[in-house]
Amino acid sequence: MHTRVSRKKDKTYQYLKPCEAYRSPEGQPRTLVLTTLGRLNQLDRRKIDAAMEALLAYGTNGKILRASDLVPGDYQSLAKS
Repeated sequence: MHTRVSRKKDKTYQYLKPCEAYRSPEGQPRTLVLTTLGRLNQLDRRKIDAAMEALLAYGTNGKILRASDLVPGDYQSLAKS
């Protein structure tokens, strides 16, 4: 699963959308947009963090790796996560 930021044509609106990648029966890569969370300039980042933490209760990976957890140039810290 990944997120995508989409832009409306001829406008500066940007929307945050969680997506899932898959392949069509013909083997072509496709993206399924699961939902639209809203416009980036109107989102409360604390609410997004809270929603992500709540979703972790249903997953098997008990941790979110944040950019602030990383040490620049220390790629071994990724292997420990």
